[in-house]
Amino acid sequence: MIKIVSNRGIAEIIGLFAFVLGLGFWIALAVISSAKVALISNSLNSAQFTFLAYILDAGVFGTLILMVLRRHHSRTSFFRILEFLVITFTSFFAFMIVGVLLLSQYLAIGYIYTIAGCCALLLIAMKELHPKARDAATMTSSIGIGVLLGLSLSFVYAMAALAIMAVYDYVTIIRTKAMVKFDKELIANNIAFLISVSDVESLPFGYFGKKEEDKYEQYLIKTHLADDPKFRAVIKKGRLPILSQVSLGEGDLSLPLMVAVSAYYSAYGQHFAWALTGMVAIGALIGVIATMLLLKRYKKPLPALPPLFAFISIGAGCAYLLAGIGPLYVPAAFIAVSVVLLISMLAALARKARSSSASARAQKHERKRPDGKRA
Repeated sequence: MIKIVSNRGIAEIIGLFAFVLGLGFWIALAVISSAKVALISNSLNSAQFTFLAYILDAGVFGTLILMVLRRHHSRTSFFRILEFLVITFTSFFAFMIVGVLLLSQYLAIGYIYTIAGCCALLLIAMKELHPKARDAATMTSSIGIGVLLGLSLSFVYAMAALAIMAVYDYVTIIRTKAMVKFDKELIANNIAFLISVSDVESLPFGYFGKKEEDKYEQYLIKTHLADDPKFRAVIKKGRLPILSQVSLGEGDLSLPLMVAVSAYYSAYGQHFAWALTGMVAIGALIGVIATMLLLKRYKKPLPALPPLFAFISIGAGCAYLLAGIGPLYVPAAFIAVSVVLLISMLAALARKARSSSASARAQKHERKRPDGKRA
């Protein structure tokens, strides 16, 4: 099927990524500078929060078990249940942290819990009433979990967690492709585990070749996209409507934020805190830009965490070396892992591109016998 990645979609995704990173770090900075980290940590150890955590764990575990045991037609219902549990709980973190920051002088933690819970439920209700609010729910959830983990983990542990998830992302998208199928179901069911930007690009007929365009027109009719007002408007102009869709998962948003918050909090009060945090943030932005450029080049689902981890590691390693802090083997190890992971990813993409090109050339030069059968 014909696929394109629009520059506008890439710019919007990068903008949303930067917004989550900036807003999340600003919230974390306000909490750290106001010395309210201990209050948040103590509240998370309370009996009230432990009870909520047990309910969430039981709900998620039960939903996953049912998804495994039931047939395919029931997956939509269970995706909805899982979304409700996870997004409500993680967005609760975001509202709780903001509540502690703004209201802890006036209200007891129990009241802040109640307000945060109501805001989380309101957010998921808005997402159900207005499907376009999915991105807002995903970003709020990402900020909540990213800030909380960043305040809870030391920088080395945060980097180690990012490295593990980057390897997992690479395996499940490039090797097994299990996450590709999962993400397609999330998009189809409007589940708030990722942010997505969709555009309809208008291109002239003949741009891709008659055979490809005929197949694409059949696909539009089969999937009823040809009935969409946006597609119809482009077709009436005598041009070809092409869907461009760019997405980022919640982990691609929350984990770089976690590392940035952890970098600042771990080095808080020391001369290199801002340098380390700034290099991590710059590395994260370069990583997401590199992912988008690779996506535009290969037009295939790609893991975002390996490039993010690679450039965050390089940025953090440079900050460590320039500041002359810590043992050299720590940044060297992260840089080495990131380089190996990035090279493996690029090599796999290049192999697949060569294989696709060879297959396309073989089909193009294939001839038919006089009896209509292929040679």
